[in-house]
Amino acid sequence: MFFEKLEVNGANEHPLYTWLKAVCPPTQTLIGRTDWLHYSPIQTTDVVWNFEKFLIDRQGQPRYRYHPGNWNFGTHVEPVLKTLLAESVKNEATSGASRTL
Repeated sequence: MFFEKLEVNGANEHPLYTWLKAVCPPTQTLIGRTDWLHYSPIQTTDVVWNFEKFLIDRQGQPRYRYHPGNWNFGTHVEPVLKTLLAESVKNEATSGASRTL
């Protein structure tokens, strides 16, 4: 668990975000006004705002990335969560594993 501020973009970005951004495609094609950004280098895969979300499955694999404007109080992510939970239940049923939500 992280209990400190992490840099998500630029030369000092945390390796977790380097990995997440490598696995999940960017949420938009434009970064915005680069003269307002306080880091370097600027890349198309950068996290565009602090409310951008990464959805990680139970196996620890990043599956989806959500732009802050797409979050909409979770309404867009709810069907995806249900699908991932169903996948987990199906996988556990075939493997004999048991997990509590």
